[in-house]
Amino acid sequence: MTDLPALPTGALVRAARRRDGRPQAAVAGLCGISTDYLSQIERGRKKPSGDVLAKLAAELGVAVGTLLGDDDAPPAKTEPAVTGGAAVVQALLQRKDASLRPSPANELRDRVEQAWKVWQNSPTRFADAEALLPGLIHDAEGTVRALRTGTYGGERREALRVAADLYGLLRSGQLP
Repeated sequence: MTDLPALPTGALVRAARRRDGRPQAAVAGLCGISTDYLSQIERGRKKPSGDVLAKLAAELGVAVGTLLGDDDAPPAKTEPAVTGGAAVVQALLQRKDASLRPSPANELRDRVEQAWKVWQNSPTRFADAEALLPGLIHDAEGTVRALRTGTYGGERREALRVAADLYGLLRSGQLP
């Protein structure tokens, strides 16, 4: 019995990711895998399942065949893939903004609870959550950052609790 040649999948995943200038952590997170697992795939130490390979191809904007070394696969897109949650990712990656002012923690709490209700009850929860989350993430992050220094101990603790609940929502079902 002859051994099949090793597929260049890892190197092709790395090349597609680098072509778009995207960090491993971002691609891995959007595909629902760990950065370490993506790194092992790219170095040829792990072989991705069909599901993971499909997610990587979709996120990198290439055909699955391209990642398997198929020269007849459609050419890669020249633009990075735009995911449904691009605004959510952008909100999570926001830079420090000196003009941020804290939102009242009770207002943030109400908004996070509403987002949880949407996620749990809406038949169009992905679209509905995508509309709510970027602003909520921005405000929660901004509040936590704005309360980082000063004499806002109790308010800061409540803002951190709200942020933790928000991050729990983000992780609950691979939100957009």
